[in-house]
Amino acid sequence: MKSLSKVSFLILVSVSLVFFNSCEKEEGETVSNDLIGTWTISSSSIDVSVGGVDFVTYIMNEFEVPKEQAEFFANLFAGGEEGPSGTITIKDDNTYTLSIDGETESGTWAVSSDGKTLTISGTDENGAYSDDMTIVSLTSSQLVLSIVEDSELVDMDDDDVPETTLDIMMTMTLTK
Repeated sequence: MKSLSKVSFLILVSVSLVFFNSCEKEEGETVSNDLIGTWTISSSSIDVSVGGVDFVTYIMNEFEVPKEQAEFFANLFAGGEEGPSGTITIKDDNTYTLSIDGETESGTWAVSSDGKTLTISGTDENGAYSDDMTIVSLTSSQLVLSIVEDSELVDMDDDDVPETTLDIMMTMTLTK
């Protein structure tokens, strides 16, 4: 009788492990399945900070200009009032094609095991690249990505000495 209860217990544990493992795979598969398709950039925003200060405030303080003028210069730096326009087609064979503002690139994509990071990889005129994007939200019809450029020291006062940290974060909303 004891050996039968041990066998029953082992079967129960085995079935439970298979069930929980299959649930985890389904979650990852859901993220990947929701990503498949052609996405159109519907909006984007760029947040820039210099030395930990938002870019508009930095321009106002550094160049002693009014807020409206600082916003104008910040907008020019960010690429104008209109953000990028284009599409990204994510295919179920883990390849993608990105067309933004008349430029096209293609490569491979992968989603992290926790479903929070989309990585695209490929080759362009500068060589091989791999970009990580945070999946802020994902539904079957909307994808919000956040892309953070690595902080870098820049020379903001033209003295040939990089002294200020520049941080850039872009958030894009895409729709199917």
